[in-house]
Amino acid sequence: MNNLYNESDKKASDINPNIIIANNKFALSLIKEIQKEDQNIFLSPFSISLALSMICNGAEGLTRDIILDSLYLNGSSLQTINENIKNLLFSLENIDNQVNFYLSNSIWNKPYFFYIRDDRSGLILFIGKILNPS
Repeated sequence: MNNLYNESDKKASDINPNIIIANNKFALSLIKEIQKEDQNIFLSPFSISLALSMICNGAEGLTRDIILDSLYLNGSSLQTINENIKNLLFSLENIDNQVNFYLSNSIWNKPYFFYIRDDRSGLILFIGKILNPS
């Protein structure tokens, strides 16, 4: 089992520092934007950036460029981004045998949404909000 933790550390050390910096910038700009709202909101910047990365894999042209710009990843190839996300997820999932890390992201369409607009890039990020689960 110790070997798995060693591999987790190796995967974490293999993550490109520019990807980490970009992820931190995205998280801080997202939180700064959310703080403008006068309500309590719980969110995971990592989950949102991961979902946008999933969308980016299917996007092309200007749409892909806007997503990459919003994530502060312009100039990074999708292969590099995907490899670093894979390493990060492996590291988080195997960091400690006392911790169970589960992450679930999906892209879905429901009638209730609120959105965040990134004025810098013009990207509008829709985030689901279930008002009535029945």
